[in-house]
Amino acid sequence: WVLEQDGVGCAASFDENFKVVHTFVERSFEDVDGEIARIRGSKYVQSDLGLAFTKIRKLLEQDRLVCFMGTPCQASGLKLFLRKEYDNLIVVDVVCHGTPSPKLWDKYLEYQKSKYHSPISDISFRNKTYGYHSGTMRIRFANGKEYYGSARVDYMLKSFFKEISSRPSCYQCAFKQLNRCSDFTIYDCWHASQLVPGLKDEDKGWTDIIVQSAKGKVLLEQIKQAYEIYPADTL
Repeated sequence: WVLEQDGVGCAASFDENFKVVHTFVERSFEDVDGEIARIRGSKYVQSDLGLAFTKIRKLLEQDRLVCFMGTPCQASGLKLFLRKEYDNLIVVDVVCHGTPSPKLWDKYLEYQKSKYHSPISDISFRNKTYGYHSGTMRIRFANGKEYYGSARVDYMLKSFFKEISSRPSCYQCAFKQLNRCSDFTIYDCWHASQLVPGLKDEDKGWTDIIVQSAKGKVLLEQIKQAYEIYPADTL
């Protein structure tokens, strides 16, 4: 919807070396669908924001519509950086389990490239190999080989879900609360069939959305026809 309004999206993506960075997406890109695909999916690593906040401020001052997506601390950081509210800014935060160090991710990538004797061509943190409820790390290599590892065996996923890679800053997170500074909060809905009577869980995945602002409420009304939406009390 934002792109249809000639707006710009900013979210976590993989760069050419599979470092997790915040990148910008707009309709003028030659391969906009490819860029959108790159910002989809989980990335359990702290992203490098680079100069994203500075660019967002410039876009907002040019009256461009901007949708920023990130962790709650990143969303708060953006708001503090801007120092004022912008009607043309939409902020979406994701419920965060913690952000492992980029250095740990680099070591994991080097391990996988060494093991398979090949550069990496594609990564999916939560591939639905065994369905939505059993996320699997999938890595495709330039030599044609593929790796699949569940959270029970994959070093990166196992360290993430076992809290081995969680950092003190995340344990002391000041943003782990119901009310956020964003317009929307989104997170995995693991028990959709329990929240909506008669809704069948087909193991493809549902998303919980909390509308955090009046702006978010208006926007949801504008885009709701594109989604299958059910009101639910998740508290």
